[in-house]
Amino acid sequence: MPPSSNPASPSPGDNASSRSAEGVPTIIDTLAAACAEAGDFDQAMRRQGQAIELLTDAKKKEDYATRLKLYRERKPYREASP
Repeated sequence: MPPSSNPASPSPGDNASSRSAEGVPTIIDTLAAACAEAGDFDQAMRRQGQAIELLTDAKKKEDYATRLKLYRERKPYREASP
């Protein structure tokens, strides 16, 4: 069961810090990744979409769209280890 379905365990994207992130694409992208890692892919997709809408750089939009595709596939985003 995703964390957001349990009122005692809110999703990372449901707290006060997520409200303060509005308008900052990199922070919203990080929140999306946290939501996906917690299993809340619906919230991750919503947040990632918000981040993409705020971007103006084409390369970053492409990177963020790749992560959105992962969330649609119900997969979390993980950076490769060096």
